[in-house]
Amino acid sequence: MLVVVIQIILILLTACQVQEKTVCPLENLLLDKTVFPNGATEDSIGTPIKDKPIRSAARTLYYNNTVVFQYVIEYSTSDRAQKIYQDELNATFPQNKYVGSWKAPDFGFKSKTSEAYQYLCGEMDNRNVCRYFARYSTYIVYLQVYISTTGLSETDFQRAMNFIDLKMVSCILGDQQVR
Repeated sequence: MLVVVIQIILILLTACQVQEKTVCPLENLLLDKTVFPNGATEDSIGTPIKDKPIRSAARTLYYNNTVVFQYVIEYSTSDRAQKIYQDELNATFPQNKYVGSWKAPDFGFKSKTSEAYQYLCGEMDNRNVCRYFARYSTYIVYLQVYISTTGLSETDFQRAMNFIDLKMVSCILGDQQVR
């Protein structure tokens, strides 16, 4: 009887152990030039982002006359990330006299693991731009891709979102080696 009680206690203690949070290297969550056509260049990673949490990083990439900007920010809790996501969603896709209307691009996209996301294309400063804004657990990811006939296309934007989603799935599941 005592052996059974000890075994039950051990099972309960093992089941109740706090799982250690996976810490993904932020540089592994940012896109690099290999995601884009040959000739793309990238700036070095900026981390942390000014006025953001210490676990934040950003990168700018270039191809012909187009610019890509991405950031990843990790918040202390999922609840905090959810609040920030909700607070910043409207600012990410503003409706004002400087920005044309936002609309869904001509392709479909479904995130494999984000809790919330939005992707739309519009016109800013007389240039076409597409944005992706997503929350993955405690992470918020932002992607902005300028679109042009001689630079990056909506197809490049779609590929970038798929790469981000793959990287985030890998992070959340604990395998940070996916490229």
